[in-house]
Amino acid sequence: MQVEVATNPAVNGFQSAVQRLPQFIKTTPHGWVQIQLKQKQRAVGYQAMVYVCLPLDEVLAMDGTPRKAGNAKSKETVYYDFNRANSSLLLDIIHAFGIASQPHNDDLRKILGKILETANGAPSTSSAR
Repeated sequence: MQVEVATNPAVNGFQSAVQRLPQFIKTTPHGWVQIQLKQKQRAVGYQAMVYVCLPLDEVLAMDGTPRKAGNAKSKETVYYDFNRANSSLLLDIIHAFGIASQPHNDDLRKILGKILETANGAPSTSSAR
């Protein structure tokens, strides 16, 4: 984070300052993934937030049909079909969570471990939460 303090005189004892926070964006043919630092809502400090933007022409209605063009409705739910052609976007999302913060990274390790256990037919060794 960078803070730039204005060089002009202070107004009533306050100087103007601008805070700059880094953000990271990866654009792909199937959308983009963004990592932003945001202030925590109920605590001091910052937290990494991961956002995914999907092109509306690639999302489906919940019945699997192409979504009609137009503005999104409040609380509208759509479906995105990850497949071989767009699987790199899913890997980019996983990568973004992995680098966003250590807790995100730890959560991803647990999730991927469970997927591998299930895929290999191994019994789960930890209790459900």
